[in-house]
Amino acid sequence: MKGQLAMNRDTMNEFKSILHDKWNKIQNYNTINKRIKKVFGRKPSAIWIKEFSNFLDHLPEEERRRKPLYTAVFAMVLLKRNLDEIDIVRLHLKKHRLISFLYGGLTILVKGNDSKFRFNISWSDGSFENKYEFLRRFVGEFYYWDYIEFFLVAEIIYKEESEKFQEILMSDQSKLLLLNLCSFDLPIHIPTHWIIPLMKDKQDSLRQNIGYYLLTKKLRSIIQQLIIWKPLQSGEKKTKKVELLGQIKKEILIVEDSMKQLDEQTQASLLFNYMLSETHWPRDFAKWLLNPKLRKWFMQEIQNKKVRTLKNVMVCLQIIQTRVTTSEQLHRKENLYLTLVDVITNFIRERQGVYQWTEDEEWTFEQICHRLPAISKAKLKRQLSLIKKGLWTSRIDELVRFDMYLKDKVTQTIIEGMLAQL
Repeated sequence: MKGQLAMNRDTMNEFKSILHDKWNKIQNYNTINKRIKKVFGRKPSAIWIKEFSNFLDHLPEEERRRKPLYTAVFAMVLLKRNLDEIDIVRLHLKKHRLISFLYGGLTILVKGNDSKFRFNISWSDGSFENKYEFLRRFVGEFYYWDYIEFFLVAEIIYKEESEKFQEILMSDQSKLLLLNLCSFDLPIHIPTHWIIPLMKDKQDSLRQNIGYYLLTKKLRSIIQQLIIWKPLQSGEKKTKKVELLGQIKKEILIVEDSMKQLDEQTQASLLFNYMLSETHWPRDFAKWLLNPKLRKWFMQEIQNKKVRTLKNVMVCLQIIQTRVTTSEQLHRKENLYLTLVDVITNFIRERQGVYQWTEDEEWTFEQICHRLPAISKAKLKRQLSLIKKGLWTSRIDELVRFDMYLKDKVTQTIIEGMLAQL
Protein backbone atom coordinates (compact mmCIF):
# COMPACT_ATOMS: atom_id res chain seq x y z
CA MET A 1 0.00 0.00 0.00
CA LYS A 2 3.06 2.21 -0.27
CA GLY A 3 2.33 5.62 -1.69
CA GLN A 4 -1.43 5.16 -1.27
CA LEU A 5 -2.82 8.67 -0.80
CA ALA A 6 -6.27 8.43 -2.38
CA MET A 7 -9.54 7.75 -0.59
CA ASN A 8 -10.94 4.48 -1.92
CA ARG A 9 -12.20 1.12 -0.71
CA ASP A 10 -8.71 -0.19 0.04
CA THR A 11 -8.03 2.87 2.16
CA MET A 12 -11.33 2.40 4.00
CA ASN A 13 -10.46 -1.22 4.73
CA GLU A 14 -7.08 -0.14 6.06
CA PHE A 15 -8.76 2.39 8.38
CA LYS A 16 -10.99 -0.35 9.79
CA SER A 17 -8.03 -2.69 10.17
CA ILE A 18 -5.97 -0.06 11.99
CA LEU A 19 -8.75 0.63 14.48
CA HIS A 20 -9.43 -3.07 15.01
CA ASP A 21 -5.76 -3.87 15.62
CA LYS A 22 -5.32 -0.90 17.93
CA TRP A 23 -8.35 -1.59 20.09
CA ASN A 24 -7.66 -5.31 20.31
CA LYS A 25 -3.94 -4.72 21.03
CA ILE A 26 -2.91 -6.83 18.07
CA GLN A 27 -0.19 -4.30 17.25
CA ASN A 28 1.72 -1.94 19.50
CA TYR A 29 1.55 1.83 19.61
CA ASN A 30 4.52 2.46 17.31
CA THR A 31 3.36 0.02 14.64
CA ILE A 32 -0.13 1.54 14.59
CA ASN A 33 1.31 5.06 14.25
CA LYS A 34 3.52 3.96 11.34
CA ARG A 35 0.51 2.50 9.56
CA ILE A 36 -1.47 5.71 10.11
CA LYS A 37 1.35 7.86 8.75
CA LYS A 38 1.74 5.56 5.77
CA VAL A 39 -1.91 5.65 4.75
CA PHE A 40 -2.41 9.39 5.28
CA GLY A 41 0.93 10.65 4.07
CA ARG A 42 1.29 14.43 4.31
CA LYS A 43 -2.06 15.32 2.84
CA PRO A 44 -3.94 17.79 5.10
CA SER A 45 -6.97 16.61 7.04
CA ALA A 46 -9.23 19.05 5.18
CA ILE A 47 -8.39 17.36 1.86
CA TRP A 48 -8.88 13.90 3.30
CA ILE A 49 -12.33 14.82 4.58
CA LYS A 50 -13.28 16.24 1.20
CA GLU A 51 -12.14 13.03 -0.53
CA PHE A 52 -13.89 10.91 2.07
CA SER A 53 -17.15 12.78 1.49
CA ASN A 54 -16.79 12.14 -2.25
CA PHE A 55 -16.09 8.45 -1.51
CA LEU A 56 -19.37 8.21 0.44
CA ASP A 57 -21.30 9.90 -2.36
CA HIS A 58 -20.22 7.19 -4.80
CA LEU A 59 -20.92 4.15 -2.65
CA PRO A 60 -23.19 1.59 -4.31
CA GLU A 61 -26.81 1.55 -3.16
CA GLU A 62 -26.45 -1.64 -1.10
CA GLU A 63 -23.53 -0.19 0.87
CA ARG A 64 -24.91 3.24 1.72
CA ARG A 65 -26.28 2.05 5.04
CA ARG A 66 -22.62 1.71 6.10
CA LYS A 67 -22.01 5.45 5.78
CA PRO A 68 -22.34 6.13 9.53
CA LEU A 69 -19.94 3.32 10.45
CA TYR A 70 -17.42 4.38 7.79
CA THR A 71 -17.59 8.00 8.95
CA ALA A 72 -16.94 7.11 12.58
CA VAL A 73 -13.98 4.88 11.66
CA PHE A 74 -12.50 7.47 9.31
CA ALA A 75 -12.86 10.36 11.79
CA MET A 76 -11.27 8.41 14.64
CA VAL A 77 -8.25 7.25 12.63
CA LEU A 78 -7.82 10.76 11.19
CA LEU A 79 -7.80 12.26 14.69
CA LYS A 80 -5.39 9.59 15.91
CA ARG A 81 -2.93 10.95 13.33
CA ASN A 82 -2.96 14.32 15.09
CA LEU A 83 -4.90 14.69 18.34
CA ASP A 84 -4.56 18.48 18.19
CA GLU A 85 -6.59 18.77 15.00
CA ILE A 86 -9.98 18.26 16.60
CA ASP A 87 -11.18 21.77 15.65
CA ILE A 88 -10.03 21.39 12.04
CA VAL A 89 -11.64 17.98 11.72
CA ARG A 90 -14.84 19.23 13.32
CA LEU A 91 -15.00 22.24 10.98
CA HIS A 92 -14.61 20.19 7.81
CA LEU A 93 -16.88 17.34 8.92
CA LYS A 94 -19.53 19.98 9.43
CA LYS A 95 -18.72 21.67 6.11
CA HIS A 96 -19.32 18.39 4.25
CA ARG A 97 -22.41 17.55 6.30
CA LEU A 98 -20.89 14.48 7.91
CA ILE A 99 -21.80 15.18 11.55
CA SER A 100 -25.07 13.23 11.34
CA PHE A 101 -23.22 10.23 9.88
CA LEU A 102 -20.63 10.52 12.66
CA TYR A 103 -23.39 10.49 15.26
CA GLY A 104 -24.95 7.43 13.65
CA GLY A 105 -21.63 5.60 13.60
CA LEU A 106 -20.91 6.33 17.26
CA THR A 107 -24.40 5.14 18.16
CA ILE A 108 -23.71 1.82 16.44
CA LEU A 109 -20.40 1.61 18.29
CA VAL A 110 -21.65 2.32 21.81
CA LYS A 111 -24.71 0.10 21.45
CA GLY A 112 -22.51 -2.79 20.33
CA ASN A 113 -24.85 -3.60 17.43
CA ASP A 114 -22.03 -4.46 15.00
CA SER A 115 -19.94 -7.49 16.00
CA LYS A 116 -16.94 -6.17 14.05
CA PHE A 117 -17.21 -2.59 15.33
CA ARG A 118 -17.68 -2.59 19.07
CA PHE A 119 -15.77 -2.20 22.33
CA ASN A 120 -14.60 -5.50 23.79
CA ILE A 121 -14.21 -4.20 27.32
CA SER A 122 -15.09 -5.74 30.66
CA TRP A 123 -14.86 -4.09 34.08
CA SER A 124 -14.05 -5.60 37.46
CA ASP A 125 -16.96 -3.91 39.27
CA GLY A 126 -18.68 -7.28 39.77
CA SER A 127 -16.51 -7.95 42.82
CA PHE A 128 -17.61 -4.67 44.44
CA GLU A 129 -20.88 -4.55 46.34
CA ASN A 130 -20.24 -0.81 46.63
CA LYS A 131 -19.96 0.42 43.04
CA TYR A 132 -18.91 3.90 44.14
CA GLU A 133 -15.90 2.31 45.82
CA PHE A 134 -15.02 0.74 42.46
CA LEU A 135 -15.11 4.19 40.84
CA ARG A 136 -12.92 5.71 43.53
CA ARG A 137 -10.39 2.90 43.44
CA PHE A 138 -9.92 2.83 39.67
CA VAL A 139 -10.59 6.44 38.70
CA GLY A 140 -8.16 7.43 35.94
CA GLU A 141 -7.67 3.81 34.85
CA PHE A 142 -10.56 3.38 32.43
CA TYR A 143 -8.53 3.12 29.20
CA TYR A 144 -8.75 6.79 28.27
CA TRP A 145 -5.55 6.84 26.21
CA ASP A 146 -6.31 3.47 24.63
CA TYR A 147 -9.46 4.96 23.10
CA ILE A 148 -8.52 8.65 22.90
CA GLU A 149 -9.80 8.96 19.31
CA PHE A 150 -13.26 7.85 20.46
CA PHE A 151 -13.42 10.55 23.11
CA LEU A 152 -12.36 13.20 20.61
CA VAL A 153 -15.09 12.36 18.10
CA ALA A 154 -17.60 12.17 20.96
CA GLU A 155 -16.47 15.67 21.92
CA ILE A 156 -17.18 16.83 18.36
CA ILE A 157 -20.75 15.53 18.66
CA TYR A 158 -21.11 17.28 22.03
CA LYS A 159 -20.00 20.62 20.60
CA GLU A 160 -22.23 20.30 17.55
CA GLU A 161 -25.36 18.72 19.00
CA SER A 162 -25.34 18.22 22.77
CA GLU A 163 -28.68 16.38 22.74
CA LYS A 164 -27.23 13.83 20.33
CA PHE A 165 -24.25 13.48 22.65
CA GLN A 166 -26.62 12.76 25.53
CA GLU A 167 -28.21 9.97 23.49
CA ILE A 168 -24.77 8.45 22.86
CA LEU A 169 -23.95 8.76 26.55
CA MET A 170 -27.13 7.00 27.62
CA SER A 171 -26.76 4.29 24.96
CA ASP A 172 -23.16 3.42 25.91
CA GLN A 173 -23.36 -0.26 26.83
CA SER A 174 -19.63 -0.43 27.56
CA LYS A 175 -19.82 2.57 29.95
CA LEU A 176 -16.44 3.66 28.54
CA LEU A 177 -17.60 7.23 28.00
CA LEU A 178 -19.40 7.46 31.33
CA LEU A 179 -16.46 6.10 33.32
CA ASN A 180 -14.01 8.50 31.72
CA LEU A 181 -16.27 11.46 32.40
CA CYS A 182 -15.73 10.50 36.04
CA SER A 183 -11.96 10.23 35.60
CA PHE A 184 -10.94 13.20 33.47
CA ASP A 185 -11.89 16.86 33.20
CA LEU A 186 -13.11 16.52 29.63
CA PRO A 187 -14.44 19.73 28.03
CA ILE A 188 -17.94 18.35 28.43
CA HIS A 189 -20.49 19.69 30.88
CA ILE A 190 -22.96 17.13 32.17
CA PRO A 191 -26.08 18.98 33.39
CA THR A 192 -28.03 17.64 36.34
CA HIS A 193 -31.04 16.67 34.22
CA TRP A 194 -28.78 14.25 32.33
CA ILE A 195 -27.59 12.69 35.58
CA ILE A 196 -31.02 11.98 37.09
CA PRO A 197 -31.87 9.20 34.58
CA LEU A 198 -28.57 7.49 35.37
CA MET A 199 -29.30 7.46 39.10
CA LYS A 200 -32.82 6.16 38.43
CA ASP A 201 -31.55 3.13 36.51
CA LYS A 202 -32.23 0.44 39.11
CA GLN A 203 -31.24 -2.29 36.63
CA ASP A 204 -27.61 -1.10 36.65
CA SER A 205 -26.08 -0.07 39.96
CA LEU A 206 -22.81 0.96 38.31
CA ARG A 207 -24.66 3.49 36.15
CA GLN A 208 -26.48 4.73 39.26
CA ASN A 209 -23.20 5.31 41.09
CA ILE A 210 -21.60 6.92 38.04
CA GLY A 211 -24.51 9.33 38.11
CA TYR A 212 -23.96 10.11 41.78
CA TYR A 213 -20.22 10.45 41.20
CA LEU A 214 -20.85 13.03 38.48
CA LEU A 215 -23.46 14.80 40.62
CA THR A 216 -21.00 15.21 43.52
CA LYS A 217 -17.89 15.89 41.43
CA LYS A 218 -17.83 19.63 42.08
CA LEU A 219 -18.70 19.12 45.75
CA ARG A 220 -15.71 16.80 46.23
CA SER A 221 -13.43 19.32 44.55
CA ILE A 222 -14.52 22.18 46.83
CA ILE A 223 -14.21 20.01 49.94
CA GLN A 224 -10.67 19.11 48.89
CA GLN A 225 -9.84 22.79 48.38
CA LEU A 226 -11.08 23.51 51.90
CA ILE A 227 -8.91 20.75 53.34
CA ILE A 228 -5.63 21.62 51.62
CA TRP A 229 -5.98 25.40 51.42
CA LYS A 230 -3.60 27.48 53.52
CA PRO A 231 -3.88 31.27 53.89
CA LEU A 232 -1.12 33.42 52.44
CA GLN A 233 -1.89 36.34 54.72
CA SER A 234 -3.47 36.80 58.12
CA GLY A 235 -7.13 37.60 57.78
CA GLU A 236 -7.38 35.81 54.47
CA LYS A 237 -8.22 32.48 56.08
CA LYS A 238 -11.64 33.44 57.41
CA THR A 239 -12.76 35.10 54.18
CA LYS A 240 -11.67 32.19 51.99
CA LYS A 241 -13.12 29.63 54.37
CA VAL A 242 -16.49 31.39 54.37
CA GLU A 243 -16.41 31.48 50.58
CA LEU A 244 -15.66 27.75 50.27
CA LEU A 245 -18.26 26.82 52.88
CA GLY A 246 -20.80 28.86 50.94
CA GLN A 247 -19.94 26.97 47.76
CA ILE A 248 -20.24 23.66 49.58
CA LYS A 249 -23.67 24.63 50.90
CA LYS A 250 -24.77 25.52 47.38
CA GLU A 251 -23.62 22.15 46.02
CA ILE A 252 -25.33 20.28 48.87
CA LEU A 253 -28.61 21.95 47.93
CA ILE A 254 -28.14 20.80 44.32
CA VAL A 255 -27.50 17.24 45.51
CA GLU A 256 -30.48 17.37 47.85
CA ASP A 257 -32.81 18.59 45.12
CA SER A 258 -31.61 15.83 42.79
CA MET A 259 -31.93 13.12 45.44
CA LYS A 260 -35.57 14.03 46.06
CA GLN A 261 -36.31 12.75 42.56
CA LEU A 262 -35.14 9.25 43.50
CA ASP A 263 -36.91 6.55 45.51
CA GLU A 264 -35.86 6.19 49.15
CA GLN A 265 -33.97 2.93 48.71
CA THR A 266 -31.81 4.43 45.94
CA GLN A 267 -31.15 7.55 47.99
CA ALA A 268 -29.94 5.49 50.95
CA SER A 269 -27.75 3.28 48.77
CA LEU A 270 -26.02 6.14 46.93
CA LEU A 271 -25.47 8.19 50.08
CA PHE A 272 -24.06 5.22 51.99
CA ASN A 273 -21.77 4.20 49.13
CA TYR A 274 -20.39 7.73 48.98
CA MET A 275 -19.78 7.99 52.71
CA LEU A 276 -18.02 4.62 52.91
CA SER A 277 -15.69 5.58 50.07
CA GLU A 278 -14.89 9.25 50.76
CA THR A 279 -12.65 10.37 53.61
CA HIS A 280 -14.62 13.59 54.06
CA TRP A 281 -18.37 14.00 53.60
CA PRO A 282 -20.94 16.65 54.53
CA ARG A 283 -22.77 16.14 57.80
CA ASP A 284 -26.01 16.78 55.92
CA PHE A 285 -25.57 13.42 54.17
CA ALA A 286 -25.62 11.63 57.53
CA LYS A 287 -28.72 13.58 58.59
CA TRP A 288 -30.50 12.50 55.42
CA LEU A 289 -29.68 8.84 56.12
CA LEU A 290 -31.08 9.18 59.64
CA ASN A 291 -34.33 10.64 58.35
CA PRO A 292 -37.19 8.28 59.31
CA LYS A 293 -37.98 7.68 55.62
CA LEU A 294 -34.45 6.47 54.87
CA ARG A 295 -33.45 4.86 58.17
CA LYS A 296 -34.79 1.38 57.42
CA TRP A 297 -32.99 1.43 54.06
CA PHE A 298 -29.83 2.62 55.80
CA MET A 299 -30.05 -0.41 58.09
CA GLN A 300 -30.48 -2.66 55.06
CA GLU A 301 -27.40 -1.09 53.48
CA ILE A 302 -25.35 -1.94 56.58
CA GLN A 303 -26.49 -5.55 56.24
CA ASN A 304 -25.72 -5.78 52.49
CA LYS A 305 -22.03 -6.74 52.79
CA LYS A 306 -20.87 -3.21 51.97
CA VAL A 307 -19.40 -2.86 55.46
CA ARG A 308 -16.23 -4.90 54.94
CA THR A 309 -13.72 -3.56 57.49
CA LEU A 310 -13.59 -2.16 61.00
CA LYS A 311 -12.93 1.25 59.45
CA ASN A 312 -16.23 0.90 57.60
CA VAL A 313 -17.87 0.14 60.95
CA MET A 314 -16.39 3.38 62.29
CA VAL A 315 -17.93 5.32 59.40
CA CYS A 316 -21.31 3.80 60.25
CA LEU A 317 -20.94 4.87 63.86
CA GLN A 318 -20.01 8.40 62.79
CA ILE A 319 -23.18 8.52 60.72
CA ILE A 320 -25.37 7.09 63.47
CA GLN A 321 -24.01 9.50 66.07
CA THR A 322 -24.62 12.59 63.95
CA ARG A 323 -26.98 14.89 65.80
CA VAL A 324 -30.39 15.36 64.27
CA THR A 325 -32.98 17.99 65.10
CA THR A 326 -36.02 15.75 64.61
CA SER A 327 -37.67 13.94 67.48
CA GLU A 328 -35.38 11.26 68.92
CA GLN A 329 -38.40 8.97 69.11
CA LEU A 330 -38.46 8.95 65.32
CA HIS A 331 -34.76 8.29 65.22
CA ARG A 332 -34.29 5.42 67.62
CA LYS A 333 -30.79 4.14 66.95
CA GLU A 334 -30.62 0.98 69.06
CA ASN A 335 -31.35 -1.28 66.10
CA LEU A 336 -28.64 0.40 64.05
CA TYR A 337 -26.08 -0.23 66.79
CA LEU A 338 -27.17 -3.86 67.17
CA THR A 339 -26.95 -4.35 63.40
CA LEU A 340 -23.33 -3.20 63.56
CA VAL A 341 -22.70 -5.70 66.37
CA ASP A 342 -23.95 -8.44 64.05
CA VAL A 343 -21.65 -7.17 61.30
CA ILE A 344 -18.60 -7.38 63.58
CA THR A 345 -19.67 -10.83 64.78
CA ASN A 346 -19.99 -12.01 61.18
CA PHE A 347 -16.48 -10.72 60.46
CA ILE A 348 -15.22 -13.23 63.00
CA ARG A 349 -17.59 -16.05 62.15
CA GLU A 350 -16.90 -15.82 58.40
CA ARG A 351 -13.19 -14.95 58.75
CA GLN A 352 -13.68 -11.69 56.85
CA GLY A 353 -13.16 -8.02 57.64
CA VAL A 354 -10.43 -8.65 60.21
CA TYR A 355 -7.65 -10.99 59.11
CA GLN A 356 -4.91 -10.27 61.65
CA TRP A 357 -4.92 -8.47 64.99
CA THR A 358 -2.60 -5.61 64.07
CA GLU A 359 -1.97 -2.37 65.94
CA ASP A 360 -4.09 -0.56 63.38
CA GLU A 361 -7.04 -2.93 63.87
CA GLU A 362 -6.65 -2.70 67.63
CA TRP A 363 -6.74 1.10 67.56
CA THR A 364 -9.78 1.16 65.27
CA PHE A 365 -11.65 -1.34 67.45
CA GLU A 366 -10.83 0.73 70.52
CA GLN A 367 -12.49 3.74 68.87
CA ILE A 368 -15.49 1.59 67.99
CA CYS A 369 -15.85 0.51 71.61
CA HIS A 370 -15.78 4.14 72.76
CA ARG A 371 -18.75 4.84 70.49
CA LEU A 372 -20.86 1.72 71.05
CA PRO A 373 -23.54 1.93 73.78
CA ALA A 374 -23.15 -0.39 76.78
CA ILE A 375 -25.99 -2.69 75.69
CA SER A 376 -24.40 -3.19 72.27
CA LYS A 377 -20.98 -3.89 73.75
CA ALA A 378 -22.50 -6.45 76.12
CA LYS A 379 -24.15 -8.27 73.21
CA LEU A 380 -20.91 -8.23 71.20
CA LYS A 381 -18.99 -9.60 74.16
CA ARG A 382 -21.46 -12.48 74.55
CA GLN A 383 -21.35 -13.37 70.86
CA LEU A 384 -17.56 -13.27 70.66
CA SER A 385 -17.27 -15.43 73.77
CA LEU A 386 -19.60 -18.05 72.26
CA ILE A 387 -17.57 -18.15 69.05
CA LYS A 388 -14.36 -18.49 71.04
CA LYS A 389 -15.71 -21.54 72.88
CA GLY A 390 -16.29 -23.34 69.59
CA LEU A 391 -12.78 -22.86 68.21
CA TRP A 392 -10.46 -25.81 67.53
CA THR A 393 -7.43 -24.53 69.42
CA SER A 394 -6.59 -27.34 71.87
CA ARG A 395 -3.39 -29.40 71.87
CA ILE A 396 -5.31 -32.33 70.38
CA ASP A 397 -6.68 -30.09 67.61
CA GLU A 398 -3.12 -29.09 66.77
CA LEU A 399 -2.23 -32.75 66.34
CA VAL A 400 -5.25 -34.08 64.44
CA ARG A 401 -6.62 -31.11 62.48
CA PHE A 402 -3.64 -28.84 62.05
CA ASP A 403 -5.01 -26.67 59.21
CA MET A 404 -8.16 -25.85 61.15
CA TYR A 405 -6.10 -25.29 64.27
CA LEU A 406 -3.96 -22.66 62.52
CA LYS A 407 -7.01 -20.78 61.22
CA ASP A 408 -8.75 -20.85 64.58
CA LYS A 409 -5.62 -19.69 66.42
CA VAL A 410 -5.67 -16.52 64.33
CA THR A 411 -9.39 -16.10 65.08
CA GLN A 412 -8.71 -16.69 68.77
CA THR A 413 -6.07 -13.95 68.82
CA ILE A 414 -8.51 -11.52 67.17
CA ILE A 415 -11.33 -12.38 69.59
CA GLU A 416 -9.09 -12.07 72.64
CA GLY A 417 -7.90 -8.69 71.40
CA MET A 418 -11.49 -7.54 71.01
CA LEU A 419 -12.61 -8.91 74.37
CA ALA A 420 -9.77 -7.04 76.05
CA GLN A 421 -11.34 -3.78 74.78
CA LEU A 422 -14.87 -4.75 75.80
